Amino acid sequence: MKNKSVAVLYGCVDPVLKSDHRFCHQMNDWRSVYRAFKLYRQCDDASIAEGYYDKIVILFTKEWLTVSELAGLVRSDPLFGQFVLRHVDTLMSPEQGELIIANATERCPITAKQFCRRLAAKAREPN
Repeated sequence: MKNKSVAVLYGCVDPVLKSDHRFCHQMNDWRSVYRAFKLYRQCDDASIAEGYYDKIVILFTKEWLTVSELAGLVRSDPLFGQFVLRHVDTLMSPEQGELIIANATERCPITAKQFCRRLAAKAREPN
């Protein structure tokens, strides 16, 4: 019985969520990614993880000016920073990786310097 409770607490037990990824389409900025993280982080596998990856890489490559907002969220919730960095991975193209590195090293706001260093390192070694 105890093991079943652990599975319910830590596993993705919502069958609708597992099959319906509409929540991924609602992630269009860092606050919405953070909301999804808080609600569904236990469902971060398979196609759902790819949905997170896609949105996170798009935000880093096409919405870089919003990285200060991300840095504030990461300062208040370091687990979110780990979650975001975990999705900078080998699924991104070499061009996306290069752009993320360039953004993190050349266009990082002062308020996000610590996170940018971690991001650049992760983009260089995405495994």
